[in-house]
Amino acid sequence: MNVKDLLAQCDKEELIAAIMDNEGIEEEDREDMHLMYEVFLIKLRDIIPKESGYVLLFMEWSQGDEKWNEAALYLIEEIISDFHRNEEVESLNDDFQLPKEEMNRILSEIHLPVSYC
Repeated sequence: MNVKDLLAQCDKEELIAAIMDNEGIEEEDREDMHLMYEVFLIKLRDIIPKESGYVLLFMEWSQGDEKWNEAALYLIEEIISDFHRNEEVESLNDDFQLPKEEMNRILSEIHLPVSYC
């Protein structure tokens, strides 16, 4: 699934409102900006995506009560050739508790492909 497909899965009105909120669009400009975004989303349907060989991976991280999201761009070939599964990490569930030293040891053994952003 590409970004265009992801956007098509969203409610158009909610998406436009979220973009305008994120961009800090002033109330008096919202009607004009709403129309511009709506036209863009309609035109986006007709754009055929190009195959780039890259994939954008979204990850949710958490530490204690804090949660955040990250996106990273990878070359698909490098993920296939460079990623090595770590059975020790895969066996952990969401409620695991490890001493800091043990967690650092496990993390030091994980080798991921280089992200481009």
